[in-house]
Amino acid sequence: SAASVIAAQAVLKAGGAYLPLAPSMPPERLRYMLMDAGVSLVLSRAEISGRLPKNSWFVADLDSLPSMLSDQSLNGSSPQLTDQSLAYVIYTSGSTGQPKGVEATHGGLRNLVDWHIRAFDVSPADRASAQAVVGFDAAVWELWPYLAAGASVHIPEESIRSNPQAMRDWLIAEKISITFLATPLAEQMLQLDWPSDCALRVLLTGADTLHRRPPKGLPFRLVNNYGPTEATVVATSGEGAPGG
Repeated sequence: SAASVIAAQAVLKAGGAYLPLAPSMPPERLRYMLMDAGVSLVLSRAEISGRLPKNSWFVADLDSLPSMLSDQSLNGSSPQLTDQSLAYVIYTSGSTGQPKGVEATHGGLRNLVDWHIRAFDVSPADRASAQAVVGFDAAVWELWPYLAAGASVHIPEESIRSNPQAMRDWLIAEKISITFLATPLAEQMLQLDWPSDCALRVLLTGADTLHRRPPKGLPFRLVNNYGPTEATVVATSGEGAPGG
């Protein structure tokens, strides 16, 4: 939701590091990650916070924050951060079965943002989608390059995120110019009919092996990407020839 984007941005502006957690995760997994990361503050919403495990962390309701901050100054100076300052933590499955936290720094995130803006000519005119699960590191990639470039980010309804036809129709209707779709969904989307005048110019994919080349005649580029979370989302990025 937009609230999760605003919350993450607020944490970074305050000089903190954020840990994105999907509320659909089992409570014990959430508890483990919250305790392992040493979290002191959880930003949530009323309809979700009841499912969170209880502990020493303070839970702040995002819906009530505007009234809580009404008497507070929002013009404080930003903290001094370096490339080594922690920006966010993402938990991977881990080879032992226990999730393992990967620490990403501002330097790594800035490198990703700068490369992405250059590689895909991102401008304020672009409209990007954000549909990855918040605990997946692709969600980082779907936000900060576009916000840093002054572009807009659009979030689809939950009901269409895994439906190829519905997602295509949403991308067209919202005039999305750059999107990221996980490999299985992207492969299905490549087989659909696309209008030649749609706004989409780049479809980014990754997270699994890509088994299909893009068919001829697509009105957008397909770019396949790979990278472990430890490499700040993307380590390799390549564009294949259409057809075949």
